[in-house]
Amino acid sequence: IFRLNTLTRGYHNPLFFQGKLMIQPLTEKQISDKILACGIRPSFQRVKILNYLYKNRLHPTAEKVYEALSPEILTLSRTTVYNTLKLFIDNGLVQSLTIDGDEMRYDADTSHHLHFKCNCCGNVLDMLYPNTEFEYDKIISMLPAEFTVNKIQTFIWGTCSDCKKK
Repeated sequence: IFRLNTLTRGYHNPLFFQGKLMIQPLTEKQISDKILACGIRPSFQRVKILNYLYKNRLHPTAEKVYEALSPEILTLSRTTVYNTLKLFIDNGLVQSLTIDGDEMRYDADTSHHLHFKCNCCGNVLDMLYPNTEFEYDKIISMLPAEFTVNKIQTFIWGTCSDCKKK
């Protein structure tokens, strides 16, 4: 078994944020302003979708977003959710995570950080690791000058503490 602190090289307390906010909670007004700052009209549905991503840190799929919000927003369609998430990605409000094959998940935290996927429950958790941005810069600097990096994602797979207790 590959232990996590082996990965962190001496940093014995990696910070997992299981369902907790790694990014600051925002009011709906702040979310609306954030959407507007990207030149996007902050419709009721768009604000609710981005708000859901900020509050639910387990990196939901589009289907999970739809299932969670459709009882509250009766006019919400799956197409609206998918189109809104794509719009948010294209404008840097959200990042997409493709962890296993065709499973696309969404993260409102667009900063450089790692992700841990539990092989048992399937949850995807943010992992704060010191110097992540520096490490990514170091990796990018090793590429040939004519290469362009669009995205870097780092995933770790294993068993979360909740599943390990079972």
